[in-house]
Amino acid sequence: MKTIFNRSNLPYLGLIIVFMILQLFLLTRFPDVMEDEPWYASTAYNFTLGNGFVNTNVGHYGGDFFLLFTTFLAIAIKIFGCSLYVTRMVSVVGGAIALWGFIAILRTLKVSKGIAILTSLMFIFSNVIYVVSRTARPESWILAFGIWSIFYLLKFI
Repeated sequence: MKTIFNRSNLPYLGLIIVFMILQLFLLTRFPDVMEDEPWYASTAYNFTLGNGFVNTNVGHYGGDFFLLFTTFLAIAIKIFGCSLYVTRMVSVVGGAIALWGFIAILRTLKVSKGIAILTSLMFIFSNVIYVVSRTARPESWILAFGIWSIFYLLKFI
């Protein structure tokens, strides 16, 4: 029976741990709160109160347009409460799922372990991935769904 904890997967699990440590360090301090992070949180918070996907900050297009991310955010807020840490953590999880998918693509393509680790480290330490995965915005989840779509396309082909 194959498990994710076998010896050949340990370097890849280590990469995900490195990603999580990097992302969780000073999560609420860097980057500064962006203008639309409260928009998404407001819509998710209103949804948890039973008010529907209503943004009380800006009217519309502030979390009431991309509802999948807002739903994920609302679930986290309902379970853990509403804070900057919780809302940004939803994006960190999306970034970790994107990294997992990236590694899965490299393994599907039978890329050597050294190249897979190197390119995964480049993914982890990319400034774009760092910022996208640390803001309460839907981009990390869009990236995760896109990467997993490519993975399943490769599996189909």
